Amino acid sequence: MRNSSYILVIAMLLLSFSACNKGSDKIAGSWERFDDESSGTVVKVEKVGDAYEGKITHVSGNLSELGFEEGDVKWKEIAPDTNEKKRYSGKDLIKAIDNNNQVAKTEYVDIYFEFLSNDIMQVLDSSGAQGGTSRPQKWRRIN
Repeated sequence: MRNSSYILVIAMLLLSFSACNKGSDKIAGSWERFDDESSGTVVKVEKVGDAYEGKITHVSGNLSELGFEEGDVKWKEIAPDTNEKKRYSGKDLIKAIDNNNQVAKTEYVDIYFEFLSNDIMQVLDSSGAQGGTSRPQKWRRIN
């Protein structure tokens, strides 16, 4: 009887550790932008070292006009926010084009990823608020 109790406790511990690890991969997967002029753009987020990064796999809407291309690292240094369980922090690639429609400037700016559900997130500027300097980007998980 005691042996089966030990086995049950060990099995429960293994299951709880497994569930914890899956939670940290919440941001991993392919995400499609929707509800704005860049709708249809797809970013695939994968673990790279201790953090996550998202590469563009399909460019759509005004992002193609701004010089974004497949393979660009759109998001980098993504990590869970230590203060907010529903949020990750990271950096977003920003591009500016010149009068000849050539990319004149690229930089990474601080952002937050906030989960509205398991399959919907919004990307917020560094103020972390919807009322910040830019409108939040909405993304839905497609796999």
